[in-house]
Amino acid sequence: MTTSSQASFLHKNAKLIALQVALAFGVWYAVFVGRQIFNAHPHASLAGLFVGSFLSHATIVFPAPAFALALGFGSHVSPILVGLVCGTSAALGESLAYGLGRMGRPLTSTMIQPLQQWMKKHDLLTLYILSALPNPLFDVAGYAAGTLQISWIRFFLATSLGKGTRFYLLALIGQTWG
Repeated sequence: MTTSSQASFLHKNAKLIALQVALAFGVWYAVFVGRQIFNAHPHASLAGLFVGSFLSHATIVFPAPAFALALGFGSHVSPILVGLVCGTSAALGESLAYGLGRMGRPLTSTMIQPLQQWMKKHDLLTLYILSALPNPLFDVAGYAAGTLQISWIRFFLATSLGKGTRFYLLALIGQTWG
């Protein structure tokens, strides 16, 4: 990108970038400053866990610490419940990248081509594995799933199961060592 195209990109997307930054800081605030609320009312704050996980996964440019939410809640709430709540809300948050992919152009980078070829053949397995691993680039997989016209239900199920598995394991660690 040239300097003028970078400036144009920033100018066109300034509001979206500002929203991404605000969402990321909001999740950081919920994790570190609002921890006393979570500790005092663990079951009543499952809605906060849902919202925090959703916002964490709806941010595309700036990652937010959903793993810290799962670790913290694991010491107060059943890890299975944490996995279900975080898996569902994370899949909903990741749907943003999927939706952008449905409306956008196919990815043409040579680095992405193997992912798209594998996803065409094994969409559920690919999405499950990529979402279960601590993968900061899962948004690319969500975008690719959208451009490949994989049904949203298949995307949501594979992603929620993968994210749910990861957050269950994180909550189990939080329960064990929290």
